[in-house]
Amino acid sequence: MLDSTLKQYFIALLATGIFNGGLGIFVLLKGFNKRLNQLFALYSFSLFLWSIFEALGITRYDKSLALALWRINHIGVVFIPIFLVHFIFLLINIKGWKRKLIPVSYILGSLFVILDATPLLILEVVPKFSFRYFINPGKLYYAFFWMWIAWAVYGNIELFKEYLRASGHRKNQMKYFYFPLLFSYIGGVPNFFPTFNIEIPVLMPYGTYAITLYTLATAYAIVKYNLMDINLALTRAGIFVVVYALVLGIPFFLGYEYGRWLAATWVMFFLAGTGQIVYQYLRKKAEEAMLREQHRYQRALRELSREMARIRDLGQLLKSIVLTVADVVRVDYIAFYLKDELHKSYGCKYRHPEDSESKLAGFIPFDAPIVKLLSANKRPLLGEELQHLLKSGPNCSLIVPCFVEDELLGIMMLGSKPQNRMYTPDDMLVFETLSYSTALAIENCNFWKEIEDRQRVARLQEMDTYSYSLAHEIDNPIYTIIGQAETLENTLLKELNLSPKKEREIKGSLSYILDSAWRVSAMVEAIRDFGRPVTGELKPLRINDVIESFNQLYFPRFKSAGITFIKEIPEGLGFVRGEKPQLMQVLVILANNSLHAMQRSKEKTIILKAETVNHKWARISFRDTGCGVKKEDLGIIFQPFVTTKASSEGSGMGLYNAKKIIERHKGMLWAESEGDGKGAVFFIDLPRTTEITPEEQDNIDNEINLFKK
Repeated sequence: MLDSTLKQYFIALLATGIFNGGLGIFVLLKGFNKRLNQLFALYSFSLFLWSIFEALGITRYDKSLALALWRINHIGVVFIPIFLVHFIFLLINIKGWKRKLIPVSYILGSLFVILDATPLLILEVVPKFSFRYFINPGKLYYAFFWMWIAWAVYGNIELFKEYLRASGHRKNQMKYFYFPLLFSYIGGVPNFFPTFNIEIPVLMPYGTYAITLYTLATAYAIVKYNLMDINLALTRAGIFVVVYALVLGIPFFLGYEYGRWLAATWVMFFLAGTGQIVYQYLRKKAEEAMLREQHRYQRALRELSREMARIRDLGQLLKSIVLTVADVVRVDYIAFYLKDELHKSYGCKYRHPEDSESKLAGFIPFDAPIVKLLSANKRPLLGEELQHLLKSGPNCSLIVPCFVEDELLGIMMLGSKPQNRMYTPDDMLVFETLSYSTALAIENCNFWKEIEDRQRVARLQEMDTYSYSLAHEIDNPIYTIIGQAETLENTLLKELNLSPKKEREIKGSLSYILDSAWRVSAMVEAIRDFGRPVTGELKPLRINDVIESFNQLYFPRFKSAGITFIKEIPEGLGFVRGEKPQLMQVLVILANNSLHAMQRSKEKTIILKAETVNHKWARISFRDTGCGVKKEDLGIIFQPFVTTKASSEGSGMGLYNAKKIIERHKGMLWAESEGDGKGAVFFIDLPRTTEITPEEQDNIDNEINLFKK
């Protein structure tokens, strides 16, 4: 009989061996990463070898048998920290010089296994404390022990560093693997104490139970958080055990209970023939049930791949992709980054939900490590892979690159699936197919956009030419009206003998006609200025003339929209060098923005103010009482494709174009706002000029005279 201490120790070791052996078998059956699973299985088997043969070694009466069992036990002991470190290196993808430690550890481990057969490692076995036989160390045992401790500590340190780096799903994986592992080593190290004649009766058996608890916690991490994605393997193994327990259990029960071994044999043969059919059927049904949700969204993503070819608008395409993936895969967030050649980066063009902005960067530069990694791999990568390969990376569970040949057009970042379920190999294949379709769809949208842009430019050129010609055609009859009205006023009224009262009435009417005609003529001149072809030549312009032409062009629009338009334009603002149509275009863009911003405002006021900053600069400010601009958005509203309007109302290029025009005029354009609902003011600074040639002065004087006329 075993005394109570030895019995507790024997049970602890036996439980550890059974649990670790079983876990090793399950992990070995199947997994996402076969090499990773094989290493974990070897680690579990080394724990099995240590615990089972130590349990046998401490309870044997035969000294030579006990010594043989202890030597077999130490084969497992030698490789426990070696397999652990190798597994951790693969799990967290350690690279560089540290990888050279792995072959060194296997060489040392093999050397100690050879020494295990000699007295240099295990000198002898003797009765110790409550054990029937325990080892006395050889001369090299101390070197082995400290190597074992160093390797175990190093493995735990690397795993702890990964736990600190990890987040989300990965954090849970590491939590349920690292902390039980740490406590198992704290509880397992006292097993060495009797070797050095140290007795701590409480720690030895109960500390060993920590290793069993580690095994259970690791099994939980595998099942709950897919540490190595073996849910299907566990399910198949469970079905196999149940089916063949019945196949073998029923005949055994018949033979044992009733003594009918012949009948039991026939029943066993019959059930063995049908057992495989039943197993295959139940396995298929179980897999269908487990993967039903996955197959559902995979079908939806394949359908999305087919539908994308019909979408021509890039904004609609990205929105459709993001919302569909978010809906069918049910990720907690998703974002799509599109290539932006101008800013040499990938900009976040659409995300869902909107409040996921804090989890994602706004831009990814072309030279970012993640872009280089995606360009090298050209396939979807899991968040864990990114963290391992880059040591730091975006906070996402899956990243899907979209390539056309070698060009990376876009990047899709996905968060976790419901209940932190893992992205399976089938998921990766579906997303890889989706990425190809997305890249082609982006190319298709870019192609149609290029065609539409060319058509739009051609239409604008036609409209400019048409408006210029139309203005000329309108101006001719207007001058005829002016001429005839002046003739009536200056000649005809003198020849008619009218009463003073009647003469005043007719003169008032003629004056009204002349004022209206001159106002129409000024508007026509503004249209002519706005539609005049751009030459690229910067000529001297009176700032007052540019603003007055804009006023003639847009005042009717302000009036019809119920806008209170206030001008604060002093005389003598001086001259700037530029092109009048383009400067008018900037004011038109700002006016359109203000009109949109004040759609829901109770007070609708625009204040156009001009002033001289100093002898070098003139400033134009355009203030409205609209919805305002968020302070964090003030730096991006001048970037291309950034808009607060609906996709059908704006392209996000207006302010970008305005800024480019002002920069071509050597000026500056910026915005200020106190936030939502507090309006905005846009400032234009333009360099003043005093260097005007006589010929340029003549042209200016002619335009002034025409304007006064």
